[in-house]
Amino acid sequence: RVGSRFSSNPNTIHSQRKMMKFSSASVLFWILSADSVTGLLQPSPLKTRNFQVGREPSQRTSRFTTCSHYGKMILGATSEEIELNMEEIEIDEDDLLVQKEEWMQSLRQCAKTSFRDDTAIEKAQAVFDEMFQAYVKTEDSAFFPDVEVYNLLIETHAYGRDEKGGEEAEMILSRMEDSSVAFVARPNLETYLFVMDAWAMRKNPEKAEAVLARLKERYAETNDDAVKPTIAATNKLIKSYGMRGDIEKAESIFRDSLDKDGELKANHKTWVQIMKAYIPQETGYEQVGDLFSEMRKAYRMGEEEYLPKTDAYNALIRALGHKRNGGQEAEELLFEMIEQYQAGDDDVRPNADSFRNTIAAQLFRRNFSSAKVEQLLQIQEGLHKTTGFPDLKIDTRGNNAALKVMSKTRDARKAIRAKRVIESMKSSGDPENMPTKTSYRSLITACAFTRGSPEESLEAFQVAIETMKDLKEFLGEEPDSGFVGLFLKACSNLMPPSRKRDAVVEKIFTKCCADGLLNDFVLIEFERAASETLQLETLGGFLEDNVRLPEEWSRNVVNNSV
Repeated sequence: RVGSRFSSNPNTIHSQRKMMKFSSASVLFWILSADSVTGLLQPSPLKTRNFQVGREPSQRTSRFTTCSHYGKMILGATSEEIELNMEEIEIDEDDLLVQKEEWMQSLRQCAKTSFRDDTAIEKAQAVFDEMFQAYVKTEDSAFFPDVEVYNLLIETHAYGRDEKGGEEAEMILSRMEDSSVAFVARPNLETYLFVMDAWAMRKNPEKAEAVLARLKERYAETNDDAVKPTIAATNKLIKSYGMRGDIEKAESIFRDSLDKDGELKANHKTWVQIMKAYIPQETGYEQVGDLFSEMRKAYRMGEEEYLPKTDAYNALIRALGHKRNGGQEAEELLFEMIEQYQAGDDDVRPNADSFRNTIAAQLFRRNFSSAKVEQLLQIQEGLHKTTGFPDLKIDTRGNNAALKVMSKTRDARKAIRAKRVIESMKSSGDPENMPTKTSYRSLITACAFTRGSPEESLEAFQVAIETMKDLKEFLGEEPDSGFVGLFLKACSNLMPPSRKRDAVVEKIFTKCCADGLLNDFVLIEFERAASETLQLETLGGFLEDNVRLPEEWSRNVVNNSV
């Protein structure tokens, strides 16, 4: 991190290799086209954008060009000046060597979380800028952003939710391909694969196919094994057409790959990609099951690369989640994997996806209990503790899947069980396993739809109250219209009609209106939960009489539904 010791002379050029200077103010965008570090400091007509060290990504002024070095790379500018308007800060280079690994960890985390974290891209860009400044100031190749860094940037764009992520990923690739641009890492096969992924995620297989053509062209021009096309690129193409739902094209590419030789011949992942392509189809579970059987048969006939491994089992489990009552088959398949792994077969060791897909598959299983969901989570936790494999760790995504299924069971104690899951997440101390608003929404849903004895109803209602309190105290979030509507539903389903129920309903409804969050869902649930007297006093009439309500009660409504 930047140190706190300021040099007395801002024009000082430190001769010692142990010391360097960092910018702490605004910069002009510049490009990596110079042949030396000194060549970077030349005139530029580009617009100034403010970048301040220490500001949170959400506070910065640009979506993806706030970091000088990154911004110029993406924009593809042709100017060559960087104007530093700064106070120079000295820093020990040894600290930077430690910082480098932290930078890499941050980039990997951004790539891993960009699908749910809208700030991940800006965070990654800020890290890149810090790394490049370290390289420029020290001229030490240890700090040069290599191809792994660029690939992580592209991966972050690829899986981010920005609709322009494909274009931005391809712009980075273009800069890496441009031989006239110095100080930029050259692409490797993985670079092209991530760009293909960026287009696959945006359901644009034609763009992915064009990237594959660029890969083939670059290999033909350079004869560089680092960009030699392999079956991995074909697999991305199958994925691209599959995600758009073009099954015929995906199947055609898949079947062609079975007849290829060498590094272009289908492998285990090729089968997995075509399985995934079929999953969303109406009867996709049948095709996935047939492909799994065909794959297993081919392996037994001598095709060693076709051995069904964990991800093939996971694809089949996920497909069974689309089948009526397929949950039991999914559970049996998971236990088969566990049994084979414990017998010594590492190729089918289950991971977090195996458990999450099995739990999600229970949504359509008749008479499924939340106790079973809890049991599956306990088995996963036990396997993780005994094996130590990171990919078995329960995270927020897995727990949220479990909470969603729990909320839809008919178990009278589902609210209590769901509350236990939330508490285990809070106590885990793991940033990747903290409850989110989605977690609490599933919990309040479990409460609202509980049907049980008076004692069980009282327990569920107490959990509902704690949920609304926890939402604010733990997450720092105010209940939105959906939470208010679900809490009112809990009131009508779990409390008998009484003055006490009216008092609770009036309090939550009044606050909702004051916050401008009244929508149709809240209004319908208020009508169900409130007595006629309370409705008349609060609304000045009844909904069935088309009573007019103040517009300001709904001034902050974004979505007029749950």
